[in-house]
Amino acid sequence: MPTGLNSWHWFVGDGLVLRRCNPFRSEAATRYEHEVLRRLDALGWPVAAPALAPDGDTLVDVHGCWYALFPRLRGRKVWPRSVEALERLGSQLAGLHGATSELVDLGARPDWPRLAGYASTPWPPDGRTFADGLSELDLREPILAGRICRHHEEVSECLLDVSGLPEVVVHGDFHAGNLLVRASVLAGVLDFDLTCLDLRTADIATTLGFHHGPEERAAIVRGYSNVSALADREVRVLPTLRRARNLAHAAHAMSFWTSGRDDMLAQVELAADLLDGERFPDEWE
Repeated sequence: MPTGLNSWHWFVGDGLVLRRCNPFRSEAATRYEHEVLRRLDALGWPVAAPALAPDGDTLVDVHGCWYALFPRLRGRKVWPRSVEALERLGSQLAGLHGATSELVDLGARPDWPRLAGYASTPWPPDGRTFADGLSELDLREPILAGRICRHHEEVSECLLDVSGLPEVVVHGDFHAGNLLVRASVLAGVLDFDLTCLDLRTADIATTLGFHHGPEERAAIVRGYSNVSALADREVRVLPTLRRARNLAHAAHAMSFWTSGRDDMLAQVELAADLLDGERFPDEWE
C-alpha cells in the first residue's frame, strides 16, 4: 500500500491489512493506540481494531520490528466541498469526541507530546527538541529560522490561555482523507497513529488546517458546536492551536532534517509558509 513517513502497510488477501508499526514509537505508545481502537470498536465505531495473534496479543515482534494485523475497512474517500458536507465533518468529529471522552481513564499516551508541549518534546528520530532543531536551522538557514522563531515566541505566550480546557482522547489527524464513506454513511475512521489525551480543541484545530477559507472553517466549527457546544474560550484558542500544530510539524521535520534527511527541509519551509498564511481574526465566532 502507499505508505507514510514511518509505517508500512500491505494488503493480505482481500480482507486484511498488515502493518509494520512506526519504529519511532515506543511499544507502550503503540499499545495505547491499539487499546483506543479496541475500545472504540466495542462502542460501535467503524474503526479497524487490531486482530489477536495466537498468543492473544495484538503485536508480533519480527526481527526487532512490531507488526499488527487489521481488518480492511471498505468505502471511499470524499472531500467535503459544500457547506453541508463541512458541517457534517465537524459533527462527525464531535461525535467521535463524545465516544473518546469515555476513554480518558487511559491517561496520557506514554512517550507522547500534547500539542501545547511541542517545544519541550524530544522528537524522532533521535530525540532532538524544537530548540535543538531551531539552533541548527539558524546556522544553516537563518531567514527560515527567523520566520519560525517569530511564530514560536507569539504562540508560546498565547498557549498560557489553554489550561483547564476540556480534554478527550483525540484522533490527531481527523480529516476527510482518513474517513471512508459507503452509501453516504461513515464507514471507517482510519489512521489513529497520533491519538493521545489532549484538548478537544487541539483536534479541531488540526482538522481546520486542511481547510483554509474562513467560510469552510466556520462551517466545521458550526457543525461541531451543533453536536457539542464549544465555550467562547475554546473558540478563541483555535487560531493559537492551529499555529501550534504547524510548529509541531516544523519541529518534527527539523529533527529529521538535522539527522541527515535533506528532503525534510521542504517540510520545514511548508510549515513556515502555513504559519505566515494563518488568519488571526475571530473568523470562527
